[in-house]
Amino acid sequence: MLEKKTAMRSLFSGDKTEVILSLAVRTLGVVAGFAVTFLISSNFGAAATGQFAIVSQTALFLSVVALLGLNVSVVRHFSKAVAEKKRLGLRSVAQVTGVWLGLIAIVVAALWLGADFFWSALFGDVAPVAMLVVLCVLLVARSGVQLLGGILRSQQSFVSGQAIVVLTIPTFTAIALMLGLVGDVHEALWASAIGGLASVALGAILVARYVGRGPKSVDIPMRSLAASSLPLWGVGIAHNIGDWYSLVIAAQMLSAADAGYFRVCVQITIALQVIANSVFSVYSAKISAAFHENDRKKAATLARTAMFLSTALAVPVALTLLVSASFI
Repeated sequence: MLEKKTAMRSLFSGDKTEVILSLAVRTLGVVAGFAVTFLISSNFGAAATGQFAIVSQTALFLSVVALLGLNVSVVRHFSKAVAEKKRLGLRSVAQVTGVWLGLIAIVVAALWLGADFFWSALFGDVAPVAMLVVLCVLLVARSGVQLLGGILRSQQSFVSGQAIVVLTIPTFTAIALMLGLVGDVHEALWASAIGGLASVALGAILVARYVGRGPKSVDIPMRSLAASSLPLWGVGIAHNIGDWYSLVIAAQMLSAADAGYFRVCVQITIALQVIANSVFSVYSAKISAAFHENDRKKAATLARTAMFLSTALAVPVALTLLVSASFI
């Protein structure tokens, strides 16, 4: 009994450290994102902030739609390699990558061929159609880092798995803005797109460390990934559609400048979402690994710990926002 309690304390301590590191990465990502917003607003005005926000958020939302839940499904199923202490099968990783490229190609082709209809429906007069190309590049980059980030988290590489998704892109964009390499909002979007492609390349290099061939690797059938991806796809859309839709409505019913002000307010209050995402990114992979080990008690313990940590971290932040709202 004593050994069991000691093991549980060790497990909790390790999880807590990973959550804190995950939270630190996401917090730095929020700071970098706010720096981008501040620099664009200061250099180009509130309307430019609104344009940057709506194009970036649309790329993010469309990437979630295009992936069909694969970025979450890989966390669920690729965790089997960790449970069995093996590498991911090269065939499985190649299949998932091929499906991702095919799905993104379909969405990009639809946007390109139906540009007149889609652009008007999405943006109205808020952003010029000249931004279509950078939107497509952003879509490729955003979907790529989400998929690769999911694979890294499935192998319990939590820091790198989140860094390529939430930190590297806004950091690259902020640096480009600070160095004066960006002359307008369109160029700022290109800086974000280039940072995204660099993040995809970095993610591919990091994932390669966990990939192998032969009996010491685990191949996951594409059928299993697809069976889980569609239900999880609905969760991903529900999670992202609110941020995207509210920004689109603010822009189309009010103006690009009002959308910029709206974006700033959302970024201030996003602290609570950062905490929830940090806890989820760590525990979703760990709970999946526990199920692959057929250890339901461990999975339940991890779920309880996740709830406790998210509450303990979120309550002080929520109180701080309430108390200091006028100052902020």
